[in-house]
Amino acid sequence: MPRAREMKSLKGLCLDEVERAVDDWINRLLVEKVSDSGSTVIDLLEKGEDDELYKRVSNFFDLLPSTLLLDITKLIPFKFRQKERSKGNQLLWCYLEMLISEGIAMVNQTAENVDGFLQVASKRCPLLKNLEVIRSPGCDIFPYNLEPYLQRFQQLRVLNIGDGEIGDSCLEILGAFCKDLRELDVSFCSKVTDVGLASLFVSVDHLGNKNESLGLCKSIVKLWTNGTQVTNSGIQVAIKNLPELEYCDMASIQILAEMHQRDFRSKEQLEIPKYSFVDLKLKKKYSSPYTWGSLKMVLSLCPSLLKVHITAIAGLKNADLLSLISVERLCELIIKGCEDSSEITFDDGVTPLLEAKGRNLKVLKLQDLGIPININTICELCPNLDVLALTGNRKYTTSTWNSSRPKRIKLDLPKLKNLVKLCLGSCCASCRGPNPNSCIPSENLAFLLLSPLLVEIDIRNCDTLTDDVLLTAAQSNPFLHLEELVLGGCHSITNRSVNVFMQENGIKKILLIGCSKLTLDNIVTWKNTAIQNDWNFMFGCIVFQEIPIPEND
Repeated sequence: MPRAREMKSLKGLCLDEVERAVDDWINRLLVEKVSDSGSTVIDLLEKGEDDELYKRVSNFFDLLPSTLLLDITKLIPFKFRQKERSKGNQLLWCYLEMLISEGIAMVNQTAENVDGFLQVASKRCPLLKNLEVIRSPGCDIFPYNLEPYLQRFQQLRVLNIGDGEIGDSCLEILGAFCKDLRELDVSFCSKVTDVGLASLFVSVDHLGNKNESLGLCKSIVKLWTNGTQVTNSGIQVAIKNLPELEYCDMASIQILAEMHQRDFRSKEQLEIPKYSFVDLKLKKKYSSPYTWGSLKMVLSLCPSLLKVHITAIAGLKNADLLSLISVERLCELIIKGCEDSSEITFDDGVTPLLEAKGRNLKVLKLQDLGIPININTICELCPNLDVLALTGNRKYTTSTWNSSRPKRIKLDLPKLKNLVKLCLGSCCASCRGPNPNSCIPSENLAFLLLSPLLVEIDIRNCDTLTDDVLLTAAQSNPFLHLEELVLGGCHSITNRSVNVFMQENGIKKILLIGCSKLTLDNIVTWKNTAIQNDWNFMFGCIVFQEIPIPEND
């Protein structure tokens, strides 16, 4: 069952006391007048005037050893997640994080506090390496002015200003002063264009003259530009000028293919560069249709690839899929269907690929595919998976004999001994329809649930998940490592099988959504039991239960 709250170590108890002391100190600061003008802490921070506050904070810090200060910074992300915290409280925790660790995770609440806080940061922490201006969920976007302070942060390595009112001029400053920048997120900054993006890494001034003091951000490793005015042409310029670029959310196999289509046609391959990408996608939407052989061509340009995400678009054939065999270090593979028809199949496309690369795969996701998925084959060919996701697929088969490939699939499959995350879900539109093959077979469910290291289980729209399946699995697998369980739209389970997880284990979260045989009485019983036993876990349930309407006399 979810464990009762355990006794903490002496260090843990001391940290709890320190956390309470810091919280009390912050709450006092929020209401005290800290200047002769009667200003509060938040007033000072919003105006960029923190001299009086800094004296108080540094005096408080002097009482604590440096190792304890680092432990305090670990609490800060948790503080931001707590909904009951006021804006001022979050802002002060952000201030502490900046002074202790020279990194800021800032919640963008008002126009004033961001501008003032940036002014304070530029004065107190010019060596800042990590700056994130994050909009609070559900809050409006307020403009702020980063440009006056940006050139003071010349050692920035990570900058997240997505969802902001940032434009090309801001990127020009980055390109002129922040040569150490490694990660940049300007996603959904609608004023950013190809021109601004190029100013990060192209050493040319506005007159077209070469200027080595500009475009210094040539070592960017990760780049997010989705939701801006940046086009495919702008991404191509980035790819050409960022030799260390490992990930770009707008980069795709189609863009790289388009860049080098002419080179391959003319066979001038000695001039074609190699790229540092570790993660690439074949995207659903692109300006031109997919050309057969493009995937193979791009894979030859990216020797460092670890993760490949394939969308089964029109024009993609089994031969394209099999070109992934050449990816030497492939450890994560996602194949996703879409509305367009594709020509890939499981037996002649997916299976031979898994035969070649399955033992190296750590993550495999097959999603929204219309081809029959054979889970037995996956389990045999991919024994070292950490993550397996089979969701939204329209058809499953348990056949152990493939006529086109005369090979017997073993009936005594070994357990997936490394599997920690399991996500399963039938296609929502067909899971309760007349096709008996649309649901994940119960024998496959029972087998996958035997994986001894499971930490997360998420199963949706599976009527084949029954009490017998869960109870049988629990007889062999005590789920000792399980921390999170999500069951949604599983209409064959009752409280009998859910009670399996109400035993001694390390579970931290249970979420039950729309499982029709679970009743309000079941939920009340579980919640009361959790309170009586002081279980340290989160329990959530949404029950769709018909309420009887009394008959009129």
